[in-house]
Amino acid sequence: MIIIFSEGLLKEIGGPSISIPKFSSSLRRKGVNSIIFCPKKKLDINLLPQDVKAVPYSGYIDFIKELSRILNSNEFIFDIFHINFIWKFELLILFFTAFLYKVKIILNPRGMLTKEAISSGSVLKKPLLNYFMKPLLNRNITCFQASSKNECDELERIFPKKRIFINTLGFERFKENEVQNVSHSKKFSSKTLLVISRIDSHKNIQEVISSFIRSEIYRQGWSLKIFGAESLTDYEEIIDKENLENLSSFKIELYEFISRSEKVRLISNSSFFISASKSESYGLSIAESLDLGTPIIIRNNTLWEEYITRGCGYSFDSEGLDQIMLKLKTLDLSEYSSLVENIQSKFKPETWDNHTEIFLKELKTV
Repeated sequence: MIIIFSEGLLKEIGGPSISIPKFSSSLRRKGVNSIIFCPKKKLDINLLPQDVKAVPYSGYIDFIKELSRILNSNEFIFDIFHINFIWKFELLILFFTAFLYKVKIILNPRGMLTKEAISSGSVLKKPLLNYFMKPLLNRNITCFQASSKNECDELERIFPKKRIFINTLGFERFKENEVQNVSHSKKFSSKTLLVISRIDSHKNIQEVISSFIRSEIYRQGWSLKIFGAESLTDYEEIIDKENLENLSSFKIELYEFISRSEKVRLISNSSFFISASKSESYGLSIAESLDLGTPIIIRNNTLWEEYITRGCGYSFDSEGLDQIMLKLKTLDLSEYSSLVENIQSKFKPETWDNHTEIFLKELKTV
């Protein structure tokens, strides 16, 4: 019934590498057939549950051949394309294919159509959206699946006549034997701010570094640890050279990608997890941090904002991270402990099956 299109399913790609396979697996448990299309060079089969089918492809010709093969097979009848990317040529192919086969398209731009995402990177994004992509999307998309209230508002502004529904949060909580119980005082006294992120410009790692340095909280013993690069040289593309050469003097450390078990240990022993992403569609590490009882510091454009209102951390707008950093200077153990206790009592994420049930109910209204 549903073909899911992903731009990549690798550990380094983050949240979508977990959320898309989990979603596909849950669809099957609900009796809905699904297959994931993914570029072969960006597919790690080991990430897929046994009940999830994936079609790898190499290049556009192979993509067309595999898509045609699946759509013309007698095994399933697919009537929905669920697309999880925006700036890829495959999107144009899918528009044409959907028209030929009378298939509905649900597009999850994963935060890529927000103002901040459009303004980052290439200067061609905005004119391409206004004069090329917008007419095509209006004509071909059945509905949008937004990843946050912020993105939903932006999509409603750009596409006022389109059906838009907000994605819910699906998360599989850590098992008891995976969790490390670390006391509030030990987490607080570590004075560690943790970033675990892909090394992309829209993740705004430079913003975190600059704010950390300006606040001078390193003079009070705070440190900033950043993980996620395939190679340490990757950081050269996103961090100002003058900062890169002096990071150690500001108690800033850069590391490569880490394993799941190491990730659990790091989050559990850190004071805060930080995400300054301009377009966070899911935020797997944010969910993991909450599940491990570590307060979060996030941009106020994600679905996790509701947990900020529940007292599980702090959020900031495009200019507010400095204020959060300065707040840490006066933070005491009592206030910190209340953040952790709020997480422990209020973090109750939807299971993937509940997430999928909500999704399928939304489909009935389309």
